[in-house]
Amino acid sequence: MHDDQPTDLERRALDAWTPAEPPQGFADRVVAAAAIHDRADKVRDVTPSPLLTARWPRFVAAAIAVAAIAGTAATAFNYLTTPRTGDTRRTPAVYDGTQFDAVAPIEPRTPDGGTTTELELPADLKARLDAHLGSYGAKYGPAFKYQGSLVVARKGEILYNGNFGFTDVDGGREITEHTRFKIGSLTQQFTAVAILQLRDEGKLGLDDAVQKHLPDFPHKRVTIRQLLTHTSGVPSYTDGAQLAGLEPGTVYPAAKIRALFEKSALEFPPGTDFDLSNSGYFLLGQIVEAVAKQPLADHLRARIFAPAGMPHTTLGGERKTLLGAPMASGHEFSEEELLVPLVGLDLASVYGGAAGIVSTPADLVRWDLALHTPGALLGPASIDEMFTAVRDDYGLGWIVTRSRSQTFVGHPGGVEGFNAAISRYLGDGITIIALANTEAIDCRDIVEDTSEIVYGGNPPAHVEHDETPVSPAMMSRYLGDFTLTDDSQKKLERLFDRNAIGLMNEVKVYDDDSRLFLLIPMHGAKWLHRTGEDRFFFKDPAGTTAEFGPPGALVETLTIRQRGLEFVLKKSTGKSTGGIRVTPDSPE
Repeated sequence: MHDDQPTDLERRALDAWTPAEPPQGFADRVVAAAAIHDRADKVRDVTPSPLLTARWPRFVAAAIAVAAIAGTAATAFNYLTTPRTGDTRRTPAVYDGTQFDAVAPIEPRTPDGGTTTELELPADLKARLDAHLGSYGAKYGPAFKYQGSLVVARKGEILYNGNFGFTDVDGGREITEHTRFKIGSLTQQFTAVAILQLRDEGKLGLDDAVQKHLPDFPHKRVTIRQLLTHTSGVPSYTDGAQLAGLEPGTVYPAAKIRALFEKSALEFPPGTDFDLSNSGYFLLGQIVEAVAKQPLADHLRARIFAPAGMPHTTLGGERKTLLGAPMASGHEFSEEELLVPLVGLDLASVYGGAAGIVSTPADLVRWDLALHTPGALLGPASIDEMFTAVRDDYGLGWIVTRSRSQTFVGHPGGVEGFNAAISRYLGDGITIIALANTEAIDCRDIVEDTSEIVYGGNPPAHVEHDETPVSPAMMSRYLGDFTLTDDSQKKLERLFDRNAIGLMNEVKVYDDDSRLFLLIPMHGAKWLHRTGEDRFFFKDPAGTTAEFGPPGALVETLTIRQRGLEFVLKKSTGKSTGGIRVTPDSPE
């Protein structure tokens, strides 16, 4: 980082960038950064969503181009069959010898020190949510529809549930409220509860040194509390290429995963700064195992999943079908804009307490109710401690801030081929949960837009552009190599180190079977779709555009825009483009 102070827009853009693991998707985040600025302008009376404005680590990168799939995706809207609060007709379920009962209908806590507010919901809530979510793929086709589940609940009562698409694009079952999804970093909420439970039983202290419970951990000054609050300085093992050498489906010993980060220098002295670290929550899972003297999967099932009534939730076990709940397959997008099934790394051994949980929409509603019911999982003091911000709007496993004149808690998550988000407004007791088995549409956007509708507002319209073909005579006009202009270089250097933006000086635009692609080394190629003279777009929900210029002359620049942010690349003449020698405005 540099000493120059960024502008307000650049600061908000930096907040929106999420490290991707692997690779570190800098280029994708640059073009996606200004969505927060636009949303803040459109929703005048509401604080921008903390889920969107927070720089939370992700296990996957959101690509510039959202991919298409060949075929048809159906959309189904069905209300959950989960019993509502106050309904005592609950059927126990048994899995691996553990009986699961839904949480008893206990009166929920009244947060914020006052009487719980009863929000008046829009009478047409379902119709408005159906219409908004149905706008995905309106022009790009059924393949670009939101694929996953969305639930809105109030203190355990289901207000809305939408289920979209299939567990597998190659012919899986329809997604339902009992479909199992990988939930990524939402796992960290569960790990934090497990730690607090052990603390409340006197088996550990939050200010214990990590070495007390993991004697071979090399950093003496790091404490459990610092791991919980991301103030430890332990570098995140998912930020770089450390996972590249691991094989999907292989179970690894914890020592192998810890070796990816433990010998690295701390990013800062423990307790002096804040930086999200998946390594910290992996270590917390290891501490739970050491103190409880049982595998983390068994401990979570016995102490959290069973008491909360979550029979379909496990640590790992992504290939299982539990009690009729099928596992969704994750999907990534190819350069051809196709959804491709993705086999990820072993959840329990590689991600553990950081991102190893598989759950369902129905189970997460039960989790939300149990967590906010004193005595179900935690006592009132520990619940309040979890939802008290410690540093940078972060509590213990949750974002904690103010939104809509009340306390807001939430968290996003993502792991290979999946992404998720959960939010709860403590005053109104409104919870919104979004789960997806693709990386196409950011569940944080879904949660934010849903929140706006629940509270009677109008979210920004989802934009999908009309497309026109590029004539063969014009194709060669755009081909070539591009580098950042000096002004854009300086602008980005105020936010990132020079080494981080070096790849943006090796951008190529090339022709592949009469289609234009933009290639950023190590980040893949993104398909450029034409929308007008010299104007192109990527099929991403944020509406990223690209414009070649100047108009009516030889191409000299390529400007990338997403709402409030733009940066400019300049064309280098006569250079190689993906193995093809081209010169401006000459045929191949």
